Amino acid sequence: MAEEKPPRVRSLTRFLKWAAQFENGEYLFRGVSNDTYEIQASASRRLDKEDRNPVQLLKVNQDLIDKARLLGHDRQDGHQLSALELLAQLQHYGAATCLIDFMRNALVALWMACQQSTRRKNANGKVFAVRSDNRSQFRNVTPQRLKDEEIEFFFRKENGRFPLYQWQPKYQNNRIIAQQSVFVFGGADVPVEAECIILAGGKDGILTSLDKIWVSLKRAFIPTLTGSRACTPGISHTLRQKLLTSCNAEL
Repeated sequence: MAEEKPPRVRSLTRFLKWAAQFENGEYLFRGVSNDTYEIQASASRRLDKEDRNPVQLLKVNQDLIDKARLLGHDRQDGHQLSALELLAQLQHYGAATCLIDFMRNALVALWMACQQSTRRKNANGKVFAVRSDNRSQFRNVTPQRLKDEEIEFFFRKENGRFPLYQWQPKYQNNRIIAQQSVFVFGGADVPVEAECIILAGGKDGILTSLDKIWVSLKRAFIPTLTGSRACTPGISHTLRQKLLTSCNAEL
């Protein structure tokens, strides 16, 4: 299903036409506010280009986990966090990790792609689609592996290559649950099935359209409500209030 040239859309209607191709099969979506961004873990982006490899990525995350445990951040509500749970919690508070956020809902990814880029004014956005039911490329994180395995386990080669893992947290924080977040991580590059460019001139109009069909997005909120981050800029006041109302209802 790979496209030679991604479509460029400026309306919700056109985006939905693009997204209709993903009705058969299981897909994950990721929205970015700048179309020059690629799918890359935040921890990888902070490495020098020559160090962007699975070995260095693993080392960075090992060090992060070790430091967090040393400071006693590996417990939540009396529960001992596993390595992956700890990384998810740290990423929620702004740490750079190996976890890459995806969503099962394409409209949530679209909403993210329609935010204003902090690096380039009037940047186009982009939505990625990744097929997640290809068992030769993706492994699921089972509850047992989540509980027992350290991060090193997920960076082991199988048959000479690194697998990718997908993990949907069940009980982590309200932001993750409400966004229908799925984390993708591992030593391999994420294979992109298709891309859609969201034109900068259409972002505000799309956000307005999403506001009008709020029932489809009532659980789609990005910021934490614990005060560590402010609400993402660029969203309409009405939609922000609905997001916050929905968040509060979840707590």
